[in-house]
Amino acid sequence: MDLQNRDALDDLLDRALKQYAKVEPRLGLEGRVLANLAAQASRARTRCTWFLAIAGMSAVVVLALWFGHLGEPKPLNDVSVPLPHEVTVPTYSDATRG
Repeated sequence: MDLQNRDALDDLLDRALKQYAKVEPRLGLEGRVLANLAAQASRARTRCTWFLAIAGMSAVVVLALWFGHLGEPKPLNDVSVPLPHEVTVPTYSDATRG
C-alpha cells in the first residue's frame, strides 16, 4: 500500500472514530438508569425490612421458650419428708359443744 492510500485510510478511520465519539446516548437512557437504581434501592430496603422482622420474631420465640422453661417446677431429687408415726385427731366431747 502506498503512502497516499495509507493517508486516505487514516483519514477515513479518523472521521469514523470522530463520528463514533459524537454519538449521543439513546433518548431516555439516563431516566431508565436512574429508575433502575431507585428500584434496586427500594428492593434492598424491603429485603432489610423482612430480615429484621424475621429476626425479631425469632428473638421473641426464643425468649418465650426460655422464660417458659424458667417457670416450670423442677422435680424433687431424693427428698424425703419425715411423717409422724401417729396422727391424732382431736375429739370433742358432747359437753363442750354447748
